[in-house]
Amino acid sequence: MKKMTYRKSGVDTKKAEQLVQWIKKYNPHSKNILGSDYASLWPLPLSKYKEPVLASSTDGIGTKVKLANYFSDWSGLGQDLLAMCLNDIICVGAKPLFFLDYYACGHLNKQQAQSFLKGLKKACEIANCPLVGGETAELPSLYKNKDIDCAGFCVGIVEKSKILGSQLVQEKDHIVAFKSSGFHSNGYSLLRKVYKSPFLLNKKKKTLMKPTRLYSFLSPFLDQIPGLKAIAHITGGGLDNLSRILPKHLHAKLNKWPVPKNFLEVKQKAQLNWKELLQTFNCGLGLIVIIKSKDVLYRLFPTEEFIDLGKVTKRKRSDKAWSLNFKSMDS
Repeated sequence: MKKMTYRKSGVDTKKAEQLVQWIKKYNPHSKNILGSDYASLWPLPLSKYKEPVLASSTDGIGTKVKLANYFSDWSGLGQDLLAMCLNDIICVGAKPLFFLDYYACGHLNKQQAQSFLKGLKKACEIANCPLVGGETAELPSLYKNKDIDCAGFCVGIVEKSKILGSQLVQEKDHIVAFKSSGFHSNGYSLLRKVYKSPFLLNKKKKTLMKPTRLYSFLSPFLDQIPGLKAIAHITGGGLDNLSRILPKHLHAKLNKWPVPKNFLEVKQKAQLNWKELLQTFNCGLGLIVIIKSKDVLYRLFPTEEFIDLGKVTKRKRSDKAWSLNFKSMDS
């Protein structure tokens, strides 16, 4: 039997160590501020809280990574990964403390990995959420060619009395949406079928690869917004995410809104009805906020283009979490 080595089996530990050293120089926070070599350490700012509660979220990017490989453009995936996790902890009223990532590939490609990590570091700086560590895994028996996958882990903190959620929502509360930046990181298994030809893919590259919007600008204001009740991050499942922030006895009665043309194009090409479209994509709605008075949001964020979505009403026995006059969307 011929001599076998880890490298011959497809795992290059030397290349992996070179990447680790590059990360430490490029992103000093990767060593974290307390200097541990085997776990990321971060001091808790407990003096700022009476009853601190940690919030955490983990998520991935999904099949959008296949398009990144097709275009050889991984620069926006880091923001996608951070946003999918960070936007979730914002929904409970938490402020981010730090972020970690997991990056898996078949064979470590320096350009690919560095492009992803540079984008992630930039997104973390924008969100004021330090990237304190992560893991790079080279798995040749699981991933082929340029295949990669990523997962993210975000930890935040919130005062117990300031936790947002369905327990605060009441009848007559207003429903307002912060706009999305596009498809974000959901529905790409369908999008890749809709735009499967090279011509259509190249034509729609800018739209398809646009990173998920970060709503981290909300963080400093979360515990200062009067009447803020609950927030839903509109990801996979579309408007059905509203069911998470509505008590069983209440209902979201929604108004029509101007759905961006990219979503309308997918509706037409995939021959989806309105219900199917709205249960798959965000359709221009990034975060949906339930608040006592919408005027508070308009004053705090004067440059934001809000979407007035409707009101919270009593739920009848036959009602689901939300309702919309689908016919009105065509008018």
